[in-house]
Amino acid sequence: MKRAVNALQNFGKSLYGPVLILPIVGLFIAFGNVLGNGNLAKYLPLLGHPFIQNIGQLIAKSAVSVLVNLALIFAVGIPVGLAARDKGYAELIGLVTFIVFINAMNITLQLQGQLAAPEQMKAAGQSMVLGGQMLKMGVFAGILTGALSGYSLISVTGMNLTYSACHPANAPICRCPLSTIRE
Repeated sequence: MKRAVNALQNFGKSLYGPVLILPIVGLFIAFGNVLGNGNLAKYLPLLGHPFIQNIGQLIAKSAVSVLVNLALIFAVGIPVGLAARDKGYAELIGLVTFIVFINAMNITLQLQGQLAAPEQMKAAGQSMVLGGQMLKMGVFAGILTGALSGYSLISVTGMNLTYSACHPANAPICRCPLSTIRE
C-alpha cells in the first residue's frame, strides 16, 4: 500500500512541470491579445499601429500552439518529473514514446479500415496529432505515454548491463561492464 501511495505521489509531483507551463502560456496569450486587439486603439493610439498588432497576433498565436500540443508537453514533462537523473534521456524517451504511440494508433486504425476522411474525422472521434491520424484522446494520450515512459525509465535506471565474456575461461563467472572491456 505504501509503495502505491509513493508511486502516486511521485506521479503527482511529475505533473508539476507541465502544469506550470499553463499559466505562463495564458499570460502570453493575454498579452498578445492586448497588443493585437484593435479595439483598444481608441484608448492607447500606439496599439492601433499595424506593426504592434502583428506582433501581438504573433505572440498570441504562438502561445496557442503550445495549448494545441499540450499532450506532447505532458508526454515529455512527466518522464522528466519522474526521473531522478538523466532528465535529458527522459525527455527524449517521452518524445519517442509519444511519436511511436501516435504512429501505432494510426497504423492500427489503417489496418482495421477505420481511418476517417478529413471532413468526417470529428464525427468519427479522430484527430490529427503531429501529422498522424489517431483517436481523439487529447491530453490523456500525453499523460498515458508520459507515465508509461517515465515508469519504464525508472525500472531500467541503474540496471547493470554486463558482458559475461570478459575472458573465455571466466565467461560463466565474470561480469564486467561493457565500458571496461578492451581489445
